[in-house]
Amino acid sequence: MSLFDDLYYGNINISEREIEEGSDEKAALEAAVAAENALSEQLPDNLKPMLTALVSAHDLLLDATSRSVFEIGFKYGMRFAVAGLTDDKNGVDNSEDE
Repeated sequence: MSLFDDLYYGNINISEREIEEGSDEKAALEAAVAAENALSEQLPDNLKPMLTALVSAHDLLLDATSRSVFEIGFKYGMRFAVAGLTDDKNGVDNSEDE
């Protein structure tokens, strides 16, 4: 399938991608999991639900932020693509170029 087919049929799921070994993202994820586990072990049982709620809220915030940043980046990318394929450069007068 082409990229356009994947977009049309919804076959692109960024959340299912593999995290590359040795990457900064992998190191940060491992550090976060280790810190969460260490904190959970030290907390009394009555405070563990609060940690779980905090982690869940952080995940929701990260998801919302990631979607927002993706949308902004996609819009900029489309603007660049349209500007590159048309004579209309968002109001820029290029009459000297002709």
